[in-house]
Amino acid sequence: MKTSAFAGLAAQVDKPFRVHIIHPATGRTVADKDGNPAFIEVLSADSTAAETFDRERQRKLNDAAKSTLLAGTATPDDETPEVVAKLAALTSAWHLVDIATGEVIDVPCTPENAQELYVSRATRWIYLQVMPQAANIANFLPPSSKG
Repeated sequence: MKTSAFAGLAAQVDKPFRVHIIHPATGRTVADKDGNPAFIEVLSADSTAAETFDRERQRKLNDAAKSTLLAGTATPDDETPEVVAKLAALTSAWHLVDIATGEVIDVPCTPENAQELYVSRATRWIYLQVMPQAANIANFLPPSSKG
């Protein structure tokens, strides 16, 4: 496999970035009873997982358009907004903590569970912390050789 001349400029888009969950009222990192910080690990919006999500979404849209044309009727789109679904697909791990008790929330990190977390109005504050981090390419660049 040939190494790109631009490898030194490459972001590590397929390596997860850890977002610590900050309590919006206190400004402090949420932590469990043992002091372990709550976090969500997310892949870059430029990752292979994002590309796969985009390709699958486009395929579904194309299939839906074909079905609509063949049937002569439109179907309502009842899916979760695409950006939430994409962030759910990019979420690779988490350690979630009940902010009132410090108890660990033992729910597997799956795209379905992540989508449920992000789409709820009551937990939108978490989505608002994680989404910008997935879109920020600086989070996926290796450290600079210059201080």
